[in-house]
Amino acid sequence: MAFCPAQAEGRDGIATTFVVIRFLSRGRCLQSGFNDSLNLWGDTHSRAKRSVVIQPPFKSNARSRYVELLIVNDNKEFIKMKRNKEAVFERSKQIANIVNALYAPLNIFIALVGVIVWTEHDEIVMSSDGDATLTKFLQYRRERLAREHPNDNAQLITDIVLDSSVVGKALKGPICTYEYSGGVNKDHHEVVGVVATTVAHELGHNFGMEHDDKDTKCQCPEKRCIMASATSNPPSPSQWSSCSKHYLQSSFEQGMDFCLWNLPEDIMGPVCGNGFLEEGEQCDCGPAEFCKNPCCEASTCKFKGNAKCAIGACCDISTCQVVKAATLCRDAITECDLPEYCDGVSEFCPVDVFVQDGTECGGGKAYCFGKQCRSHDDQCQLLWGSSGRMADQRCFERNDDGEVNANCGYNRLNKTYKKCNKEDVMCGTLHCVHLNERLEFGIESAAVQSKFYIDENDKRFTCRSAIVDLGLFTADVGQSPNGAKCGTNKACMNQKCVPIEKLYGIKCPYDCYNNGVCNSRGNCHCMVGYAPPYCNYPGPGGSSDSGPASDPSAGYSFMVSMYIIFLCIVPLAVITSFSIYYFRRHLKTWWMTKARKAAIKSRAQQVGLDRRGGRPLSKFSIDAEAIKALNISSPVAQHMAPQEPLVPSAPPLPPPQHQKPNRSVSRERGSFRSVDISGPVLQSSSNSHITPTRPAPARPAPARPAPGRPAGVQRAPSCPSQVGEHAWTLTCSTLGKPAQQRSSTSTTTATKASCTP
Repeated sequence: MAFCPAQAEGRDGIATTFVVIRFLSRGRCLQSGFNDSLNLWGDTHSRAKRSVVIQPPFKSNARSRYVELLIVNDNKEFIKMKRNKEAVFERSKQIANIVNALYAPLNIFIALVGVIVWTEHDEIVMSSDGDATLTKFLQYRRERLAREHPNDNAQLITDIVLDSSVVGKALKGPICTYEYSGGVNKDHHEVVGVVATTVAHELGHNFGMEHDDKDTKCQCPEKRCIMASATSNPPSPSQWSSCSKHYLQSSFEQGMDFCLWNLPEDIMGPVCGNGFLEEGEQCDCGPAEFCKNPCCEASTCKFKGNAKCAIGACCDISTCQVVKAATLCRDAITECDLPEYCDGVSEFCPVDVFVQDGTECGGGKAYCFGKQCRSHDDQCQLLWGSSGRMADQRCFERNDDGEVNANCGYNRLNKTYKKCNKEDVMCGTLHCVHLNERLEFGIESAAVQSKFYIDENDKRFTCRSAIVDLGLFTADVGQSPNGAKCGTNKACMNQKCVPIEKLYGIKCPYDCYNNGVCNSRGNCHCMVGYAPPYCNYPGPGGSSDSGPASDPSAGYSFMVSMYIIFLCIVPLAVITSFSIYYFRRHLKTWWMTKARKAAIKSRAQQVGLDRRGGRPLSKFSIDAEAIKALNISSPVAQHMAPQEPLVPSAPPLPPPQHQKPNRSVSRERGSFRSVDISGPVLQSSSNSHITPTRPAPARPAPARPAPGRPAGVQRAPSCPSQVGEHAWTLTCSTLGKPAQQRSSTSTTTATKASCTP
């Protein structure tokens, strides 16, 4: 912190000394005084530096609002604190920290951007009349604070007792206005939390909130909520009622948060407990009594245990670890915006970037500017509702008058209007036609509405316009928006109609090869599947500013695989195929030689095993013992015999007559040869001699008969054996006709058998 004394002339002509405690990007303090110069930079150096980069607070997101708060302490407050400037600053800091903690559940974050102490006397006329004091303070803010100490809201802390036991005063709804954004607060309690609740209450009025007592349907989670009409003893209320949230949402719908979207660029600090991460801090979750961050130690602003992160959008609070790369941390909110992704290393979402200014959007009616796409029709609908649309061009031609209802800008400091050049009239005051008679953006009490008509050729053209107060440094939404089309390849920019080339920043090289868009920093934001910086190679998408749009590790593995395939496997396959084709004859000869040698070697090994008697049993070898045990007495197994004969049996033959045994029977060619086997050993005989018979000549085995037989062909009857004392010797010979006759005779017996005893 730094205490920067400055001299200013009060209206009473007496030199007044006050202290500005503020840290700026230049490392200097601001002066305050009734001088006409707009030189805001003093010559006194601060005694400490602010953080180089302000990070969003814990639990903030793309819909968060930020109030840049300035606290002013009057002379009586300074005296109450025993003229101790350090004590005044410490109390102001504690008040701001508690107010920030109270608003954090509403996704609103309070950033203390400065503290002013009137050390010699008050800079305005202070009185016990709360309304009069508020009016004087708001005038002081317009004439001095808004110029020299830019802020969204200013709150006065006083020790003067106000009438009717009032402890605070503020107007309803004008949070972003240049005229009325501020309040007056009595330091009415020693406990700083009680005073902080009063400041939060008055700031709530600026947000458009009413007292909870006004609506009996309000629901409060505590006995009293912050917007209760009367204060209470400690502990002070810390919750918002359902009515307060409803009023707040209505104000946002009217655009009264228009100045609250930007993250503060410079704040008081470094201060542990203000909710903003600053130099020397690992984390900051606000005051200890309000901190619910499991990864951050509120009293020291350091990580707990083994935590690697605590407050960033890319931090998993449940594990206190950074989330993986390509996790979406800030989505695109318009067609001219770009999403941001975590990089897997930092807990913070990358800087907010968007589509390059000058890119066509809105169906050709506008060009991107500051991540917004707004045509004249879009802006008319913003001001007047869904029925609003751009008025006739004749209305815009009046903008060269430089009057309240037609101009190219309004200077709030000296209250003058600027005339438009002829070529810029379409970029001046926005003229609309609509069906709604009420302004829907901003508050009517802080706006100036105008209407006039143009009669031409029996036609009347209506021209409606408005000047809306959204702060000294906020663009007037009643003017034609930046990026609106004002001619062929021309767009509005700060009430000038310029070629779209002037909207461009740094142009992206090679137009990103049509695989991405150029962002606001002149870098390519690539589609998924292409890699920055030029989107001409495969990759995860995204940009060097926004982070990878898909998991880069997956893309890396894919690229490594592709490199291996195309640099190793494919060339090796080509070389192998060429070698096989070129040396195919040599390979064939080599292969045949190798196969022959292998066969010879195998045979030699087999012969060697046979000689040694150790021939191994192959898988086709048959077990000899199994063959011996096999019963082959019947040509057909019982379970395989057909249930019915394939050929009907012939009638039984008469019993055989006793004949003399024949040694052999000779048949003509083509018939079977009978062998004499009629000399067996009789059971009653003791002679064991068997007369050898002449073996039958070797004949080829007859062909296996086809299944089934022709009709009328009968199976030869089996030779009966006579049961008696003697065994019969059976000699069967087949008698039949030649094959030709057998095939043609279907009714006669095909085969005859003779049986001899």
